[in-house]
Amino acid sequence: MRPIFALLLIVLLPACVTETRIAGSNKPVVPHHASAAEAAKTRVALGLRYLQNGDPSQAKYNLEKARQHAPHLGEVHYALAYYYQQVGEPALAEQAYLDALEYAPNDGATMNNYGAFLCHQGRYQEAEQQFLAAVQQQSYIRVAEAYENAGICALIAKSFNKALNYSKKSLSYNATRTGALITLSEASLELGDARSASFYLKRYLRHHPLDLDSASLGYKIAYAQGSKVEQARYAELLKSQYPLAYQNLVVEDEQ
Repeated sequence: MRPIFALLLIVLLPACVTETRIAGSNKPVVPHHASAAEAAKTRVALGLRYLQNGDPSQAKYNLEKARQHAPHLGEVHYALAYYYQQVGEPALAEQAYLDALEYAPNDGATMNNYGAFLCHQGRYQEAEQQFLAAVQQQSYIRVAEAYENAGICALIAKSFNKALNYSKKSLSYNATRTGALITLSEASLELGDARSASFYLKRYLRHHPLDLDSASLGYKIAYAQGSKVEQARYAELLKSQYPLAYQNLVVEDEQ
């Protein structure tokens, strides 16, 4: 099953920096006149940049500095949760999410990403609660994303009708959400509606290139519809680019 889409949106500083000073100058990373919150946000952005560049030690250093500057700033704990997810510490990640929500209880982005985290842990009902809480926040503008994640999580949980419902809600806010479109296609096929599955897959392919997931799904839809031509087309693509996946599909067909 595909992973959750759009787990976290990060705004990173464009400047290249070292631990304490901006590269090529004597300017400190955090100006002396900066407020504690501003200093913490600068460290957060720096820590996430290090994490993106494959340096978790420096990422942790800067995120801890951020926490020292502003221990009650939800954004700091939100970033720490992402860090702990990336280094494989789910218990610490969850505590960081809970801390973030304690200090910023109405932050929809934290709820959405905490929901995605819970879904990865197989805690589907708790994840659903977080996604739905996110969309209720008036200041949260990424409603389509939260509903999309709710739909994908429902699909993983094999709650196919919920997957349809949440994905359609996502599309009502943003008609081009590719995660919602592919989820609608997969859920429709699971519910025996190959025609709708084909319709949503075609819409998905208008906005996203053909890949392993969509090619495999296209093969299954063609098989369900009895379309030998389409089945052969997807089979050739899978055999040439994803031979192991193709063999697994053939085994499924024979069972």
